[in-house]
Amino acid sequence: MYVGTTRASDWQDRIAVGDIGHRANGTAHLHAAGLLLRREGASDLWIPAESVVDCRLDHKLANKVVPGAGLVVVTWRLGEVLLDTGFRSDDKDAQTDWVEAIRALGPDVEASRDEATGSGAR
Repeated sequence: MYVGTTRASDWQDRIAVGDIGHRANGTAHLHAAGLLLRREGASDLWIPAESVVDCRLDHKLANKVVPGAGLVVVTWRLGEVLLDTGFRSDDKDAQTDWVEAIRALGPDVEASRDEATGSGAR
């Protein structure tokens, strides 16, 4: 299930342009070039590999709270804006594998993560 997309700095600041704000059942497809979220009744969402900043498990996004860390949340860059896009898997045991695989997409996820958070070696 696609949960939604928010500004990375605020889990409740849902992006509502077009139909990107619509929750929808769907499937996630990981490719070397990026992550494709095919949504039922809504347009597909493509996150290019070079835009991936980080990925994590979380319990909240887009005004949805789930028990435990039940959401895969991808932080990605669209122009100068960082976004968080989340989905929930039917197979909870595979979510950690999804996080690691999506993190591996980014060209330099560690450097991007440090830049986004203001941390890293100085």
